[in-house]
Amino acid sequence: MKWALLLLFAVLPLQWFLVPGLPLGPQRLHLLALLLFAGVFFLRHRARVCLPVLSVALPFVAANAALVAVWAASGIYHGSGVRGPFQEAIQLVVFVAVGTVVFRGARGLDPGVIELARWAALAAAASLLLALSVSMVSNGINPAATFARTLAQGDPAILQRELFRSAFGGFGFDADTVQGNVRHEVFGAVLSAMCLSAVAVRLRPFASSPALWVYRGSLTLGAVLIVVSLSRSVLLAAAMWPLLAMLRALLQLRISGRHVAAVFVGAVAAVVGVVSGFAAVLWVRFTEDTVSYEGRDALLEQALRDIPDHLLTGVEDVSGVSSHVFLVDSFLRAGVLGGLLAILITGLVVGLWVLLIVRLRVEPSWMVPVTAALALPVVRLFTSGGGVIPPVQWVGLGVVAGFMAYRAAGIDRREHDTEESAVDGRLAAKRK
Repeated sequence: MKWALLLLFAVLPLQWFLVPGLPLGPQRLHLLALLLFAGVFFLRHRARVCLPVLSVALPFVAANAALVAVWAASGIYHGSGVRGPFQEAIQLVVFVAVGTVVFRGARGLDPGVIELARWAALAAAASLLLALSVSMVSNGINPAATFARTLAQGDPAILQRELFRSAFGGFGFDADTVQGNVRHEVFGAVLSAMCLSAVAVRLRPFASSPALWVYRGSLTLGAVLIVVSLSRSVLLAAAMWPLLAMLRALLQLRISGRHVAAVFVGAVAAVVGVVSGFAAVLWVRFTEDTVSYEGRDALLEQALRDIPDHLLTGVEDVSGVSSHVFLVDSFLRAGVLGGLLAILITGLVVGLWVLLIVRLRVEPSWMVPVTAALALPVVRLFTSGGGVIPPVQWVGLGVVAGFMAYRAAGIDRREHDTEESAVDGRLAAKRK
């Protein structure tokens, strides 16, 4: 399963490609990758291997299974079918499969999984960069000229409209259907892969300097792609990672050379952003580009007005009227039962994230990127359109569940910190 996991993260960002000619009609490439991953997993393993992950994630799994059932009942009542809830059920299965692969890899039950997962960030960032290059060439887009106009005018809309929205067209989606907003999940997949790689490197440190530098380069490339995406939700989630690392260092009263280097690199990046003008573009994106804020506020107000009128059965479809809040859209789509289950699901995810932050001081270093990985699903619960947990978040939650199951297995928290320090020492000795 090690290669299947790496391939999944390589394909996960490629969400604007539609695969035609399938029995059930055209399907998005990344959804087929999720289905294939789950199929391979259950062909190779019996269901009982999932018990360690289910033991730590059972309330979350049960609540989502119940929500899928309520949503399906509402769809049958309205005659709108069960395609949506069926897809969510498949993604719930993918969540369990990803979590189990990660858990078994961390425990050494499936050798090579964690070692290969160290390259998940490289696989995701490189595949995205290659696919974007092909898309831009195919659509006649000049990225350099687009960036130059964006910086000259300080207008993030130019980059969103002329680069991403144009690049995502022509691969199964027509110009009227493709949305520039698909970039939220595209670049969210890169962030999830970066978190997985960071945990894997802490659990199985590199023994050679070249491999370590390639890994660090993959994280740098991923970070650059995320910043350029101008996706506010992904940028907000990504910013939590260095903040959590610094918080843990301050709580432990232990500032290492690595932390000082990270602050220095961040300062240099900030200076480059200011000098180039890109910092101004980001500022406009967060503070002045309020069209989507206003639109979502209007949709949220409309949803809150509509919920009392559909409290028992929900509405037929939330497409076009989504509040972009998982909890609110669940009330609107599946009535009071669906809303109550969404409250439970949101509480479980947000509660776990807060608990992990509180415990960072006493947790091993590899729990920092695990906690950071949970930031993206938390943010997307309050910003994702359609009122569902998107596929990338299911994968990210599966990664977190796998490492939480590994943590619950009683692994000595000092083991990997000691190993990491030893490897750093060996690499420093080699450089000397």
